[in-house]
Amino acid sequence: MKTSILFKAFSLASAVTISSFGMCLMNQEFVSAAEIKPEGWCVHSGARIVYGNFDGKGGIDALCYDRAGSKWINYANGERWYTKSSWCTHSGSYIAVLQMTSKNRTADLLCRDVQGGRWTVNATEKGTFNF
Repeated sequence: MKTSILFKAFSLASAVTISSFGMCLMNQEFVSAAEIKPEGWCVHSGARIVYGNFDGKGGIDALCYDRAGSKWINYANGERWYTKSSWCTHSGSYIAVLQMTSKNRTADLLCRDVQGGRWTVNATEKGTFNF
């Protein structure tokens, strides 16, 4: 199973493909899932992960979220961030990563649900989110 994610990195469109083998293809270079997601991180029931460059520093950052409202970011440089919010926790909702602003930062968040609802939140200058 493959999932393709299109995002912008430093204004260059890059396709990222994450396969069931735990490999990620970014700019034609394979990166192991272990380099993106630390072992044992975001493995609890109901947890989901989305990838993007949230802080604009390059590299692939990982955002873990769950239905209880917890959201964690594991930045490519090893720094971490956590918050709890009810944003995008309702039944049938999920978070996607995309570029919505012309800022240097590359990843903002979109919440979508099965009823067709869409809500957005832009990353702060530090690459965190105010939900």
